[in-house]
Amino acid sequence: MNNSVIANETADLLQFRNICQWLDVDFGPGRNSSIPYQYETTGFMVNHDAHKCEIGTLAIFFDPPAELSGKINVLDGQGEPIALASMYLDIPQRTSDREQLNKLHETLNAAKSHWASFGSDIAKEVLVSGDAQVGMIYNGFGLRARNENPESNLQDVMI
Repeated sequence: MNNSVIANETADLLQFRNICQWLDVDFGPGRNSSIPYQYETTGFMVNHDAHKCEIGTLAIFFDPPAELSGKINVLDGQGEPIALASMYLDIPQRTSDREQLNKLHETLNAAKSHWASFGSDIAKEVLVSGDAQVGMIYNGFGLRARNENPESNLQDVMI
């Protein structure tokens, strides 16, 4: 018995309608032969007990206020920090423009002095413990962080 999905049959699957927002991906426009296995969003959380201001910019990672410098956790994969910096600088994530790439490199290198840690596996723990006051985090870990420390003033910011 062949359990594979044949091209152009994905639309007949019962739950296929629930992925309409992810239909046109670079690697498979229309999802004719691929289906997402799971989906999480990457965002960040801020402890509003440590930072009272409204968060309206990604500068909190790349040019943070003094009270947050050294209290930021960044996910340790390549993708998320680079994508976040690209969004902050309004640079296309697939650019080949040398000037844009140099600006991206400079921004990431300068920001490292403000970051306390790089850790995907510890993203929730450092926020719950208070070792980090700002952190990149996956949405599921963010929910767990708030549940484990309901007294904290952790706020999700989805990117």
